[in-house]
Amino acid sequence: MGRQAADLFERNRYARRVAACRAAEMLRDDAIGVAGVRELRVEAVDRRIFDDLVETWVDGSRHGWQIKSQTTPLPRDQLREIFDALRDQPDLAAGHLALDAHLSIQDLGELRQLTIPPELGPAADVLTALRERVQAVEAEREAERQRTGGRVYGRRAVLAQSWRGQPTSRSLGESATPRGGPEQVGADRGAAAQPRIRRGVHDGPRSVA
Repeated sequence: MGRQAADLFERNRYARRVAACRAAEMLRDDAIGVAGVRELRVEAVDRRIFDDLVETWVDGSRHGWQIKSQTTPLPRDQLREIFDALRDQPDLAAGHLALDAHLSIQDLGELRQLTIPPELGPAADVLTALRERVQAVEAEREAERQRTGGRVYGRRAVLAQSWRGQPTSRSLGESATPRGGPEQVGADRGAAAQPRIRRGVHDGPRSVA
């Protein structure tokens, strides 16, 4: 492996870890019957900024990921570009910024405790508007859980589950009639277990921040 290829491989290490974790969560949700991600696409060429990983959920919504392995302060203009990209892609239900370290934003402070830019208005008004938006989303999700009978599991409940646990209900695929002999059934199950990940094809080099 050449020096340039080795450097690129090292820079993309964190991105591969994030993609592997999301793929594992997709397979887990599918196994236990949770309505989550049904498709992952790596390096989506039809997206701006949020193109490192694009998820399609079972409800048809799409989530985009921008994955950064960076330790130096993030320029404020670059952060603004990230938010602008999310604003300009209304078909994305959510945009995720994955960082492998706690970064600081130039002129704003650390991501863990950002100051509100004065051009957005009084800090109290900004926080009130943000709180109202969060409460609206929470109310929408609660109504959906009431309608579907879904539950929210807290961290303690998740950690208390046995690693040997398994779903108490059977998926629809388990009750389907086999389409052939044992060899065909085994092939069907093997194909169903494959991660549903597609790698986008793009022309030209891709810049790495």
